[in-house]
Amino acid sequence: MAKSEASDGEWVEEEHLMLVELTGVLDYQYFAKSDKVCKLLGIGTENPVLQIGNYVFKGEYKKTVGTAVFFEQEKDDSKDWSYKCCTNKMLEMRRVFLQPKENVTGKAFDFRMYFTLCNFYLSKYNT
Repeated sequence: MAKSEASDGEWVEEEHLMLVELTGVLDYQYFAKSDKVCKLLGIGTENPVLQIGNYVFKGEYKKTVGTAVFFEQEKDDSKDWSYKCCTNKMLEMRRVFLQPKENVTGKAFDFRMYFTLCNFYLSKYNT
């Protein structure tokens, strides 16, 4: 959810849904166990970076084959679902393995200056 300050000093919240496909060497049961804290860097860039626990992914935006449709469950135990939105774009994330740089000189790079950081939790519906 993005927050922005309105002219009268109040906060306005916006919700954006995004189709994200995770690929690479994954332990799917790790993601299904419980809610995981995620960090998303550079959502507005060509290649955002996603961290879920110890997993790191690098992404790129692609067109979907057909249209992806989002639905929302009416109540927790309900079998009724309602239309939320649709998209023809997705964020394809491929797992990457990071290694520390050795003999780095100069200033440390500060991601906060260049990227938007979003913390969120995976929904219990994601498996």
